[in-house]
Amino acid sequence: MKHKFTFLVIILFISCSVPKIHIPGNFETKSVFVGEEAMAVTPYGISEAGDLSDEFPDEDIVNQKIKVSIDFKFNDKYDSSQYYKGYIAENKSADSLAKMNDSLQKIADKANTGSLKPNGKIETKKRTTKSFSKNPELTDRPLPDGQIFMNSNYEYEYITVKDFIEEPIVLHYNSMISVRNFYARIDNNTATLKKRDESNDGHMYFKTDSRYKIYDLSVPVRGSTISYEYTEECRDAKFNSVLYIAEDHYTQKKIVKIALPEYLNFDIIEKNFTGINYTKDTISEYPKTGSTGKKVKYLVYTFKRLKAFQNYTSDRGPSYNYPMLYFHFKTATKDGRSHSIMKNTDDLYRWYKLVSSNLRNDTSVFAQFTKKLVKDKKTDEEKIKAVYYWIQDNIRYVAFEDGIAGFRPDECSDVFTKRYGDCKGMANLTKNMLKVLGYDARLVWIGTKHQNFSYDIPGLPVDNHAICAVKFNGKFIFLDGTENYCALNEYANRIQGRQCIVEDGDKYSIETIPEWGYEHNEHASVETIDIVNNSLNVKVKRTFKGESKLDFIRSYNYLRSQKKDEVLYEYLSDENIDYTVKNIVTSDLGNRDKNPEISFNLLVDNQIIRANGKTYVNFEWDREFDGVRFDSTRRVDYDLDHKNFIKRSVTFNLQPGQKAIRMPQNIHIDNEYYTFILEMKQVGNTIIYNKTIITKKDYLPVDRLQQFMKDCEKLSAFYNTYIEII
Repeated sequence: MKHKFTFLVIILFISCSVPKIHIPGNFETKSVFVGEEAMAVTPYGISEAGDLSDEFPDEDIVNQKIKVSIDFKFNDKYDSSQYYKGYIAENKSADSLAKMNDSLQKIADKANTGSLKPNGKIETKKRTTKSFSKNPELTDRPLPDGQIFMNSNYEYEYITVKDFIEEPIVLHYNSMISVRNFYARIDNNTATLKKRDESNDGHMYFKTDSRYKIYDLSVPVRGSTISYEYTEECRDAKFNSVLYIAEDHYTQKKIVKIALPEYLNFDIIEKNFTGINYTKDTISEYPKTGSTGKKVKYLVYTFKRLKAFQNYTSDRGPSYNYPMLYFHFKTATKDGRSHSIMKNTDDLYRWYKLVSSNLRNDTSVFAQFTKKLVKDKKTDEEKIKAVYYWIQDNIRYVAFEDGIAGFRPDECSDVFTKRYGDCKGMANLTKNMLKVLGYDARLVWIGTKHQNFSYDIPGLPVDNHAICAVKFNGKFIFLDGTENYCALNEYANRIQGRQCIVEDGDKYSIETIPEWGYEHNEHASVETIDIVNNSLNVKVKRTFKGESKLDFIRSYNYLRSQKKDEVLYEYLSDENIDYTVKNIVTSDLGNRDKNPEISFNLLVDNQIIRANGKTYVNFEWDREFDGVRFDSTRRVDYDLDHKNFIKRSVTFNLQPGQKAIRMPQNIHIDNEYYTFILEMKQVGNTIIYNKTIITKKDYLPVDRLQQFMKDCEKLSAFYNTYIEII
């Protein structure tokens, strides 16, 4: 009986203040390009495609050459003192997310179901498609222009290596980034492609200003050469501070040219470059984009034989493994005056305060409600809990990536009235409800573990989430309203150990979220087993702590449409017809402050075989990490969601005169990433089985995956071995 959740519950994927960094995906296409007569495939092209297909059997196309040219331009009209004040005056609709239409509320109302991912699943590649809405309109809440404009020219040339390839060209843009001057050729002939403009509202986000220009392309013959070019214009360079080097397909050669204007002080940080083939040089030439009439100095990277992005489930995030260039924009100098961009965390905090300024934070809408909410609470801790838990239980999380709404918290009164908001809006409501009660509550900006960036090199990619902090007894307690059923002083794994910026008026402090070891997540099971006829009668007591507690409590409480007894039966029986569950007794599973406990009786059929005067028994049905498989070509780490600490203690009662003559071989594996201890022995008239499964970190590095898979094969061999009793 594997410890997994087979019924639907919701997962809240948090994507808040993350800058618009786009990794193209695979999108469905229905149309063919206009002008198929433009194709002119040569025998040489077909032969070359055949050779490439043999070399790269998993590829449909191979990028032959990609060239990216990046130029910058100083924004003469930028005035930091008026960055947001004047903007609000001109764009009053930007001042509140509550003015969004009612369709968003209907979508939010559906945010009650989903699914939790069990641990120990076989690792497979993801096959993703995106759902787009037609006739998209950009946001009415655009971000103001920044100090530096960034213009990038992209040139792609690839060859098809299989017949009947559908490979749409997808250009990403939003209210900060526009794309222009698209031009395509097929076999050196100009091609006119059908275009559709679409968005993915309601897919990853409930509201987003991300848009796509999709040029549908269907190529029937291998060996066709497709080339296209376009220009990307970004109104604030700090939004384009990450450039990933890998592409969706294998790339023979990629050139990246980055302008180095004298007025712009910035660093180019190379991340995850180990093992890639590249050179770099400096040249001077006229810019591809921009209006300057003189030569500009460029830093030129030339990459060769680049492997493609790998879309796997359970990866940690692209910033951990894929090569990238990270632009750290520090200052820009114009007319003898230095303009700070993102030189240090002071600048980062100053920008956060700029985009979140002018919030009215009118608490009159909920002041009396908040006071009534805590009127029967005696202690400060009880009052803080009452507010925090009410936010978790009553405010639905909806993700916004819509212009300024991707960075600026919504008005607390609007979140309270609408009963939904993103992480920033929920944090702002939490802060102001606590301030009504007189507590020192503050907004907090933080990057989850999905982001491999830090304040050592400050920039917009560092933080992608917002929470609240309340200062209590001289220290901060952090409150993440998006984490349903998370108790006070408990923190989800995704923010444990992460640094964060805590507001303090014009000042701020950098704090660190507490982090716990694997022991904090203990999932323990104590069992006694007897043979009754041809079945195993099992008395079980289970306890849950930390992340195992969160997984279980959320699963139990999210299912509002089913009877709780039925939910528990399905969970405990794993919906297996050989399992019968009776006499379920639980602690208060609605109390997030208590570690849940469950006791029950389990009757298991078909785990006993009798033959030739012997009895064969197998009582290993949890089988953690059984059948784990990793592709040998995998190049990304494996995300375990959290650290695990699984303990199972079994006492199997033999019948009088019986003894075990064969048992599984004990396992003892221990290293810096995981521990597997499985021990079985006969003690008197019992067989004692103790199992400990520990993952000491919340991930496995890619260079340990093959060894981990081999060690999991030892687990499987243990699980599959029957005890032989005479």
